[in-house]
Amino acid sequence: MNLVAMNSDKKDSYARALKLFTASVIKPDHDLRRIANDYYCYEELMEIRFHCLTYLQSLKEIHEIDMPDESDELEAEKIRLEKAAARTS
Repeated sequence: MNLVAMNSDKKDSYARALKLFTASVIKPDHDLRRIANDYYCYEELMEIRFHCLTYLQSLKEIHEIDMPDESDELEAEKIRLEKAAARTS
C-alpha cells in the first residue's frame, strides 16, 4: 500500500490506525506479562514487543507519517530498562 497514491482522507485514516495500534503495543498488559513470567518467557515477550515497535516505526517512515511523540523516547528508554532488569533476574 503506497500512501502517496492515496487520497488525503485515506492517508489520515491509515495514520490514525497506525497510531492507535502503536499505542496498543506500548500500553502495558500486566496480565500478559505475569503469564509470560510464569511461563519463563518474559524476556522473549519484551524482545518481540521491541521488534513490533521497531516495525511500526518503520511503517511511519516508509509511509512518511510524521507522528512525533515524546512517548517514543520514553518508550525506548523503558524497553532498555526492562531488558536490563530481565537479564539480571
